[in-house]
Amino acid sequence: MLSDTIEKIFTAKAGSFAFVLGFMTLVVLGTIFITKISIKQDNLQSSIIRIEDKLDNAIVKIDARFEKIDARFEKMDERFEKIDEGFSRLETEIAFMKGTFEYAFASKDEATRKKSPLSLTKIGERIATSYNLRTMVDENWNQISEHLKSTNIKHPYDLERFCIERTFATPEKFFSDNDIEKLHKVALKEDYHLLTITRIMTVLILDRYFTENNNNAN
Repeated sequence: MLSDTIEKIFTAKAGSFAFVLGFMTLVVLGTIFITKISIKQDNLQSSIIRIEDKLDNAIVKIDARFEKIDARFEKMDERFEKIDEGFSRLETEIAFMKGTFEYAFASKDEATRKKSPLSLTKIGERIATSYNLRTMVDENWNQISEHLKSTNIKHPYDLERFCIERTFATPEKFFSDNDIEKLHKVALKEDYHLLTITRIMTVLILDRYFTENNNNAN
């Protein structure tokens, strides 16, 4: 139809009725064609917008699901951390129990008095002085003090039990590697169990801690 109309326009005389009619028909058909294209473009844009909206909604839902998954993983991490802390405490207690049994069977503690609060005997004072153990405490005091305060233990007896256990089982919480090696050498040279030496260190630590915090263990 469009080709026939174009043919009539070119074959008709300019200004004739056929020419005018054909030209008007061509304009109308062109307008319709352009309108259809515009409508299709509008529909296409509307479809694109709807697709984009659906994609945005889908992305939001996916993000929400990932956030839930992340939250679950965080909770799992917290649980694993608590489990790790539990195992760490268990290992510490086992190490201390092992040392206590060895200490009970292998030696007699002559450096500290058994009655709480702990105090040094003359032998304990000699060992502390001979090997500058008070200096060792002073040099590591910031680390020691922070560790004791972090426990939030208030009662002197509980703090004493804590120090006896931890200076033996986890001495790295209190002293440097070189200092720990020195304590082993002192125990070997004095022919005492290591727990005897770490009990001396407990007395020295608590003496300074209670003095600084106005807490009299007696």
